[in-house]
Amino acid sequence: MDEQQATLAARPTIDEMTAQYEQMQAELRQRLVDEIGVTEWVKISELSGSGCGDFSDVPTAESRRLASWGSEGNLPDDRWPQAQAIATEVTGDYGFAPPETIVDRPGSHRIVGTDQYGATYEFGTINNTSIGVSTGCHRNPPGSPPP
Repeated sequence: MDEQQATLAARPTIDEMTAQYEQMQAELRQRLVDEIGVTEWVKISELSGSGCGDFSDVPTAESRRLASWGSEGNLPDDRWPQAQAIATEVTGDYGFAPPETIVDRPGSHRIVGTDQYGATYEFGTINNTSIGVSTGCHRNPPGSPPP
């Protein structure tokens, strides 16, 4: 347990990471609107929190699924490489490794990236276009409000 607490103590708090990832999502959404012509983004799920399996002995350990965002319609296949490059650039600026391609076929594309803390993002298009982010495990200091 001491090792788990020390690991979490060396990381930013869950609130700090949530704010950072929300900023990343906002920047990515805006770049996709400006550079690709993605239509208006709408929130399709709310922020939620949970404990952390890897840090189950630490009561202040928390992970979060940030609000997910969607845009009506599919990105055309010929625009996907540019959209993927924008996502890779923006998320890379926030510490994410280059993404893994999960799906890449006509009309359906999805990439997933991770960062050093175990956070993940998913970005893809099929019938609609969507972005979702889940944090890694971070400490939620006593007195911090729940998500």
